[in-house]
Amino acid sequence: METISKITKANLCTRCGKCVPYCPTYKVFKSEVYSPRGRLFLFQHKMSHQSFETCLFCGRCERVCPNKVGFVDSGLEFIKNKKENIILKELLEQVGEHPLQTLAKFRFLGRFSKVLPEKKGQTKQSSLQFLDKKPDLLIYLSCDLKHLYPQALDKFLGILKKKGINPWVVEGSQCCGAHFLSLGLPSLVKEQGIKNLKILQEFMAPVVFFCATCFWMFKRVYPKFFEGSSYERDFLNLAERSISAYKALELWAEDELKVLSEKAEDSTLLFHLPCHLTEEFSLVKNKIKTIEFCCGSPKISLYWEGFSEKYKSFWVQNLTKVKVLATFCAGCFLNFNMFIRRPPQIKHWLELL
Repeated sequence: METISKITKANLCTRCGKCVPYCPTYKVFKSEVYSPRGRLFLFQHKMSHQSFETCLFCGRCERVCPNKVGFVDSGLEFIKNKKENIILKELLEQVGEHPLQTLAKFRFLGRFSKVLPEKKGQTKQSSLQFLDKKPDLLIYLSCDLKHLYPQALDKFLGILKKKGINPWVVEGSQCCGAHFLSLGLPSLVKEQGIKNLKILQEFMAPVVFFCATCFWMFKRVYPKFFEGSSYERDFLNLAERSISAYKALELWAEDELKVLSEKAEDSTLLFHLPCHLTEEFSLVKNKIKTIEFCCGSPKISLYWEGFSEKYKSFWVQNLTKVKVLATFCAGCFLNFNMFIRRPPQIKHWLELL
């Protein structure tokens, strides 16, 4: 029955083609099977194709579709039931907790490795012991906050302190598992999800995210992967509690957002709105001047096919005269550092507070 319902939803696609020109992979590969319409046709007919695994899950097809169908749900369903590569799984199980540091060792990321700080000993103790009362919110300590832009967290915590907000920086947070998803390893995605669920259930407070992809994993992927399981209700509850750091500021320190709004008027500074910050689109667009475009994804399999370099031509034109490019996603941060030279300097939005 579940498979039938998924195909029935995919059948809402009328093949109007409105989604086709918006799809990043179609723009590069110029083939119908690499478009949302083509993928949905194959999915409806229970036919597998390598194009399923090249989908970036950017959601642009959903946002322009009159029926809000897109390929995202079907693509996640495909990966959820995918047969895993055992050798790849065993290899990646060894690097799950520190994917950024591991990726930096690869030759093709040599340029980017300079951005990462040297690995230092990190405490394994939970910061819960330092709380003197129940936290008002939980901060998911993602890989990007640990290794890419810890300054964004420092500024955020400084603002919360001024406002009398009591946060818990959850040092026991595990990587969201987005790299496992991109490599088609659903069991490892689930493992990361359960680890995060257990620690984030200690307090039923809002969970704050600084990375759009991590945010999307919690809001969209975990609930999909645990659908029909004993964990389903728990992950739906966790998804409801998940908010972006931008949303947190809007709730508890809205006056601070004026700083970003004013800086966004500077033509040499560009605020990039990532694809996976979907739940915050209307909120952000009403508060700050941004430009929305897909970075092309740092997905390793697509890198080897030369996709990312080719897709660069579709977004790099947005950066004319830009000296600072601020984004809200670890994946975009990675991609920008790999494929463009400075200037612009790449930062997280909240580093500019």
